[in-house]
Amino acid sequence: MTGTKQTRAGSAQSEEDELLVRMSEVPACASCATPGLLRVRFRHSWQNREGVQITGLRESLLCPGCSAGNEAAALVDYLSAHKDPMTECLEELGGMVAAWVESLRQEQVDERLLDDQHEQWVRGCL
Repeated sequence: MTGTKQTRAGSAQSEEDELLVRMSEVPACASCATPGLLRVRFRHSWQNREGVQITGLRESLLCPGCSAGNEAAALVDYLSAHKDPMTECLEELGGMVAAWVESLRQEQVDERLLDDQHEQWVRGCL
């Protein structure tokens, strides 16, 4: 942990388990402009349409407005209730962040919606 409240969490078993959590200089949510609570960067992979495994990094922002009704609700509540969560109970916070990231890893792209939006973008309607 550093003074900028940036830490790496996860097991020592694999670099794939490593999370980079940032709680300072977190941008506002791109969807609703609410100030973000934290930002996390983690390894992520998926299969493209040809079935090829693509690996890279994914970054997600925890927004108190947009995330309040999903798997991150408990984390949002925790961060809202604790004045300085990095010093109060780091183990509990780390577990909740890891659970939230795992839920993000399980999200699937809606290919039909993506295709529809791409088509709208090509036509200049989006």
